[in-house]
Amino acid sequence: RDTALLDDLYGLVTLSWSQIRQRHFAGASASTVSNRLSKLGKEGYIQKLRVGVVLYRDGPHEVGRVFQVTRKAIRHLQGLFPERRFREEAPRIHGSTLAHDLLLVEVMAALRKRNPKARLTHGKLNGAKASGQARQPDAVMETASSAARVAIELELTAKSEKRYREIVLQYQLAPQYSQVLYVVGSQSIAEKIKT
Repeated sequence: RDTALLDDLYGLVTLSWSQIRQRHFAGASASTVSNRLSKLGKEGYIQKLRVGVVLYRDGPHEVGRVFQVTRKAIRHLQGLFPERRFREEAPRIHGSTLAHDLLLVEVMAALRKRNPKARLTHGKLNGAKASGQARQPDAVMETASSAARVAIELELTAKSEKRYREIVLQYQLAPQYSQVLYVVGSQSIAEKIKT
């Protein structure tokens, strides 16, 4: 269970306590979850950040704590999965994007459920900025049936039409993506993207 949890935390960048409980401790008591996370923290595999309330589109939600892997955990995962490439350290958690990041976990879970054979990669792990790509999507989905890569964008706040035109152009100039899937927070955002 610990390896699956660490791998999930690495792949999704950050998870809240309740997301960890739902994904890895279904049916377990709250104390079981807290004790295991505390042990992994004391062993240096995970770090926690107390965040309290996070503002979502539908209002404030009590999140409490979010978790992320440490360098020690990443080295451990590298030893277990030598065929995979890992970053040296996990991307930083930013308070300004935390609600977005936690919702992206749910979006990726829904996409995985609809496409069980697809490989999903969090955009912060994709390395787009490091490789000089103009656009870093929130996530990337690669289907088993084709070599096509789908950029996933989670849009919770509207941008200007000019900004959307710039983003669309960046994707049109990015041959590594065959499609862009927008997951939007409202119908008005969807309409703005379509124009």
